[in-house]
This record gives sequence, structure tokens and C-alpha cells, in this order.
Amino acid sequence: MSKHIQAYFQTENEAEHVRTLLQTYDTESVEVGKLDGGYSGDRRIIIPIAGTGGGTQANGAGVLGAGGIAPAAVLGDEDDLDQDGHRDLHYVLSAKVLEEEYEEIRNMIRHNRGHVERLD
Repeated sequence: MSKHIQAYFQTENEAEHVRTLLQTYDTESVEVGKLDGGYSGDRRIIIPIAGTGGGTQANGAGVLGAGGIAPAAVLGDEDDLDQDGHRDLHYVLSAKVLEEEYEEIRNMIRHNRGHVERLD
């Protein structure tokens, strides 16, 4: 069974990079589009994960603590963004993914500067 996933990015390059990474998964209807006027703030989206490995990019989101920067996932995987402070998201990626791969794909997107929309 497939599940819809949607993510927002600051740049077209970020969105296209994730589209390329999605080619290793069983996906359908993968699309990248530009948002006229940027993200409107009318959806609940989850912040990217800071601190990455394996060639992914980080955006620095997280909290500075005694051990350095703690990834946002440690602080609460479902942390919503400040809806007014992220109008610089100008690109959206949408895809249908296998339900059993959804969490892995969601985390991959978040490790690559994607702001994943909460659809539940």
C-alpha cells in the first residue's frame, strides 16, 4: 500500500537532490514544483534533522547543549515549525511511497533539509 508524502525546501537544488535520492525507493508520482510566494504557513510541517552523515546536508536546526548540537529528532520528532518564520520555503516535493518505507524516507528527507508536512 502506498502513502503520500510532501516536503518543502528553500531551494530547487535541495528538492531535486531529494528527488534523485528517492530513485532508490519504490515510489510513484514524484513531482517537484515552485510555490508562488513561498510557503504560506497554513500546514503543519516538521523541522529537518540537524547533524547528518552519509553525504547528506544539515541546516543547523537543533539545540546546543553540553555535547554539541542535538538533532531535532532527539528533541521531539514531531516538532512543528514556527509557522510565521519559514516563508523562505519556495519548493515542494510530493510523492507516493510504500507505507513500509515511509519513516525511512521521511527521515532521509529531513536529513536533507526537507520540512515534511504532517498529513495525519
